[in-house]
Amino acid sequence: MDLGESTLLVVEGPPGPREVLIPLSREICVEIDLVGRRIVVDPPDGLFDLNEI
Repeated sequence: MDLGESTLLVVEGPPGPREVLIPLSREICVEIDLVGRRIVVDPPDGLFDLNEI
């Protein structure tokens, strides 16, 4: 999801069919493997709680 100056990754998160929004930044996405199609994230405390409704 491109929001102009920032980009968010939209990923399916457990449990069940739930989407999690993760900012695409070097501080959070600590490893990006394009060939393996894998991104390792180190989320700050509370990031996943922001997605709760």
